[in-house]
Amino acid sequence: PKSKLAMIYALGALIGFSQSLLTYVAATFFTEKVGSDDVGVYYFIAYVVVLIILINLHKLTRTWGKSNILRLAISGEIFMMGVMLASISPWLSVLALMGYFIFDGLMAVSMDVILESYSRDSSSGRIRGVYLTICNCGFILGPKLSSWLLGKFDFSAIFLLVLFIKSIVLLLVIFGLKQVNNGQPIPRITVPELLSRAWKRKSIIKIYYISCALEFFYGMMVMYSTLYLINSGISWDNVGSILMIMLLPFVFFEYPLGWLADKYWGEKEMLVFFLVWQAIATIGLYFISSTALWVWALAMLLTRVGAAAVQVLRDSYFYKRIDGADVDLIDFFRTAAPVGYIAAAVFSAILLRWLGLREMFLVNGLVVFSAVIPAIRLKDNLSEYERNHSA
Repeated sequence: PKSKLAMIYALGALIGFSQSLLTYVAATFFTEKVGSDDVGVYYFIAYVVVLIILINLHKLTRTWGKSNILRLAISGEIFMMGVMLASISPWLSVLALMGYFIFDGLMAVSMDVILESYSRDSSSGRIRGVYLTICNCGFILGPKLSSWLLGKFDFSAIFLLVLFIKSIVLLLVIFGLKQVNNGQPIPRITVPELLSRAWKRKSIIKIYYISCALEFFYGMMVMYSTLYLINSGISWDNVGSILMIMLLPFVFFEYPLGWLADKYWGEKEMLVFFLVWQAIATIGLYFISSTALWVWALAMLLTRVGAAAVQVLRDSYFYKRIDGADVDLIDFFRTAAPVGYIAAAVFSAILLRWLGLREMFLVNGLVVFSAVIPAIRLKDNLSEYERNHSA
């Protein structure tokens, strides 16, 4: 129903905005509280918990229902923000922010499961493109605002704003998404059975690896790109401008590419092209010695052109391979986010013993490049044009 989709899109805008307020400043918060740039361990612990939850999420969904899981996740985020605002202990604040990321991971997957309930395979690219575009319209505003808030106040101002937005989101979910497909039968399946079922579907495994590489990219960028820019002498105000500019492709590219995948080209060829683009652009960051705002804004923008394209194309491809009853496979697919972040945290923790923050761009680009091979081997989805002319 269009009314439900409209509600999901509205929630996506608010969620994207609230997420972006914290995403690129959280690493700085961890650094201030613990006195070290090696913040990967905190992301590692949080996303290991997210991974365990997501692997078992289909069991919780079967018992509690999709909308109730979403309410629980958002309520948890609100509680963790309250703890951070009330806490005078640095370590309690660190634990609360880790808890927030855990509930945020659960919330993101719950939204995916609910959106899939209203998606048809033939229009999956467009629906995902609209949803991601709306989320990113909200997301693009956050980095500049959070940078401004940090310049004028401190982290408490950001936490208070996130708490307010998430409270609005919870009210909209309670009254606007009542019992969303809670009665849909979900098969009983163990974790080994889930992994076996996913492994037997080779296209799912290949797009899963591509998704892991993309999430690794995000993890490395979230943890270290802002720290690198600040350590290079770029002001918070300029960092906020760089982050806002770099996120523009997520607003302008994702729906058109989803539309092209549905109508004319399918996802495979575009995935290969944009993975190569993203890898080259990311490796290129290593060679930048300038601290000029426009240089970094353009360079970061180019990396996100590739990332935005890969994000919508991997979603479009995957959701055309499953349907709303495959809650277990959706849960498995979305473990790519914690797996990618965990890998980024582990790799960076090891490599930072010998390398600097700058070298992380090289590592990041090479990992993205590794996803080109499974992309080439994907079995392509036929577009509407290809289906109509295949006979």
